[in-house]
Amino acid sequence: MKKNKPKVLKTIQKRVMFLCAKFFELIEKALPDLLKEEKWQDIRTKMLDLCNDIVRANTEDLEDASLTFRPLVVSFDKNKVSCSAHLLRVFRNMEFVADPPSVNITSDVKNGYLLECVGEELGMGSVYCHLDKYIYTVSGDDCKVILVVLDKIMMTREIREKYLEWREKVVHYGD
Repeated sequence: MKKNKPKVLKTIQKRVMFLCAKFFELIEKALPDLLKEEKWQDIRTKMLDLCNDIVRANTEDLEDASLTFRPLVVSFDKNKVSCSAHLLRVFRNMEFVADPPSVNITSDVKNGYLLECVGEELGMGSVYCHLDKYIYTVSGDDCKVILVVLDKIMMTREIREKYLEWREKVVHYGD
């Protein structure tokens, strides 16, 4: 999933300008007499120009780059799962079906891209749009694979209870 380049650039701009402003604040606080000197204004202007050069360089780099947004990162080798806070909120909308086994995760259209990221990261399941909702579905034997992910994410107590009940049935599915 591509992340919005202008949004990333705006974040970089804010960080560089914040750093510059903090730097000036520290110097001016430590050396109050410096504010009276004409040469300081010259130095300050040159520093701001340097910061703008950094932002321009980042803009050029971003034009050539493609950024991958990964709200879910799964490492089956290391048995590790990392999840963004936005995706964790989406995971609150899970429905578990026992026979045949499937799990559905639903989100509004605004967060549909998160479900697409999950599908890309896991390489299984399908995402489709129904009315004003996006639904990510994993079914059949893929449910056994997704257990590795679902075991590691935070869930509300209610969802965790439903999940554990469903999980027991999925583990024994096809035996």
